[in-house]
Amino acid sequence: MTAMPAMRYCRPDNLADAVAVLHELHGEDVALLGGGTDLLVNLRQQQPGPITLVSVAGLPELRGIDQPGPDRLRIGAGVTLAELVKDETVRRLAPCLASTAGQVASPQIRQSATIGGNLLLDNRCLYYNQSERNRAVHSACFKADGEVCHLVKSATREDQPVCRARCCSDLTAVVALLDAQLHFSSPEGARQMAFADLHGGEGLAPFTRSDTEILTAIDIPLPAPQAMDYRKLRIRATLDFPALGVAVSLNPGANGNELGVAVVGVNTRPGWFHYVATDFADDGAMCAQACSDANAFAVTYAGGGFSRGYRKDMIAVFIRRSLAGLGMQSGLDPWT
Repeated sequence: MTAMPAMRYCRPDNLADAVAVLHELHGEDVALLGGGTDLLVNLRQQQPGPITLVSVAGLPELRGIDQPGPDRLRIGAGVTLAELVKDETVRRLAPCLASTAGQVASPQIRQSATIGGNLLLDNRCLYYNQSERNRAVHSACFKADGEVCHLVKSATREDQPVCRARCCSDLTAVVALLDAQLHFSSPEGARQMAFADLHGGEGLAPFTRSDTEILTAIDIPLPAPQAMDYRKLRIRATLDFPALGVAVSLNPGANGNELGVAVVGVNTRPGWFHYVATDFADDGAMCAQACSDANAFAVTYAGGGFSRGYRKDMIAVFIRRSLAGLGMQSGLDPWT
C-alpha cells in the first residue's frame, strides 16, 4: 500500500446537495464514495482513479429498510451489510439476501460496506487489482489504459468485451433472482431501472449507469422466493471475493416447480436463467439443463485461486447441492 493520491473531497449533507455537487462537477472525473471498502483500497494501490470523491455515506435518503407497501421491500443503498444481516424485516421477507450478505468479506468490513457498493462493485482482475509495484511487472492492461489483456493475450481494442475483468459481487447473484428494481438520482433527474438492465458486460465499464447517478434504493417485489440458496467458492472463509458464486431459487407454481439460477465470478457480467417444470420431462431434466446453461455461460478467466476446470465443474455441483437442500428430488447426485 502507498499514500493516497491527491484529490478533491466533498461530503454533502443530503441527496439534493449531492446531486447539486455532481451537476457542478459535470465533466470532471468523479467517484461516489460509500463505505469505501473497495474504492479506497484501489486508490491506495495507485490505480487510475478520480480527481474528486463525493461522499454519499452520510446521506439520510440512502438509509433505512422498510416496506412501503404489501408488494415490495425497499432497502436504502447506504444500508451496511452488517445491518442487512441482522435486520428482522429482511430476514423474514428475503432471508437469502441477509444470509448472503453475511458471506461477504469479513465482519469488520461488513460494518462499513453497503449493499449499494456491493451491487456496484467494479469488476476485478488478477492482474489489475494489485499494488502499483506488482502491476509494474506487466505492461499496462486495457483497464489501466494500456493496449493488452493479460488474461487473453490475443485481445485487441476491436474485441467485445475489451476487458475480461470478472463480476465478483456476491449480492448480485441473489438480487438478480429477486427481480429487483433500482432507484437512481442524478442532475438529470430520478429514474428507475430493472436490475436486469444494470450490467453491460464490459470489464472496462461494467454498468449502464452514468458516473453521476447515485443509487438510492433497491426495491424487491413481494412475496420474494423463500426457497433460495447461495453458495460461494473461495479459499478463505472470510475476505475473499467469489471465485464462483451460485444462487438458486425454487418456487412451486401452478404448473410445477419454477427454477432460477444465477452465477457470478465467471464472466464479465452475471448470468441468470429461469426454467418452468412443464418444459421438461421431470425435475432432473430441468436441473440438468440449468447446470448445462450455467456451465456454458462461464468463461472462467483466471482468478480466485482455483483452476478454470475446477471452477466450471463446481457450478453444477453447487446447483445440485442447493436443490437438494431446498427439497428438490432431481435424481442427480448432489455431492459429485
